[in-house]
Amino acid sequence: MPEGHSAIQSFLIADIRGYTRFTEEYGDEAAARLAAKFKDIIQEIVETRTGRVVEIRGDEALTVFDSARQAIRAAMDMQRVFLDETDADLDLPLRVGIGIDSGEAVDMGDGSYRGGALNVAARLCALAHGDEVVVREGTTRLAGRLAGLRYVDRGLMRLKGIEENVRAFRVAWEDEKDDSRSVFMFFGNNNRLAPKLIVIAVLAAAVTAGLVVWLTGRGTD
Repeated sequence: MPEGHSAIQSFLIADIRGYTRFTEEYGDEAAARLAAKFKDIIQEIVETRTGRVVEIRGDEALTVFDSARQAIRAAMDMQRVFLDETDADLDLPLRVGIGIDSGEAVDMGDGSYRGGALNVAARLCALAHGDEVVVREGTTRLAGRLAGLRYVDRGLMRLKGIEENVRAFRVAWEDEKDDSRSVFMFFGNNNRLAPKLIVIAVLAAAVTAGLVVWLTGRGTD
């Protein structure tokens, strides 16, 4: 049997959160409508972003892109539409977790792929909360900076079935409110900002400590 063609691909896996519970509570017909809406959105956006739908099975979709940038853009497009559709029809909530990884994969010639990146993408998808896009560090480096987006460090993760720890990032809108995990990824010359940020943090801590001592001293007068 001839070997399949191997190339760097970016795999996007999306999964509807709470689909089984939704089916139990609202029935098969409502679940079918939810799955159909999910499928339509996935297919339209993947095609627009020049990707390919490998498989959609009810509440889960596997898609592939030749470009890491397009994969990330597609994921954020999906989340925006999922939120809009949920707001428009609360009876069909589309809370979807998305995981993306990039790597060399073998095209089997029958529309399917084999490669470690698929496994990592699936694990990241499982870790993503509804409305989140979680990607591996390597994918962010392939994509580089993307206008309007930023990467939030989720730290090193131990993924089931993956030998090495994986550093993951959540993709966020640039104007999204920061949370305690927010860290900008700096590329190229912007790395020179890191020492300055450290100095600022140290000075801020010193000022805070001094203020606490001063207030404590006043309290004993």
